[in-house]
Amino acid sequence: MTFGERLREARLAKGLTQSELGEKIGVAKSTLAGYEKGSREPDLQKIRLLLEALDIDANDLFGVQKNLPAGHSPEE
Repeated sequence: MTFGERLREARLAKGLTQSELGEKIGVAKSTLAGYEKGSREPDLQKIRLLLEALDIDANDLFGVQKNLPAGHSPEE
């Protein structure tokens, strides 16, 4: 899954339109659409605002798998 796909999924999970999320982070709907399509990339400040607006972890947004020591479950 791409960054844009994860961003779209997180936005929809929060029940936000592109316009609503764009307003929360200070970008136009077209800019947010570009993030989701992969034709644009947010800068670090916008990423921080996206994480706050969507209430998600950076690892989730970027698709980072946390490596756990052998024999440990994600709940530990």
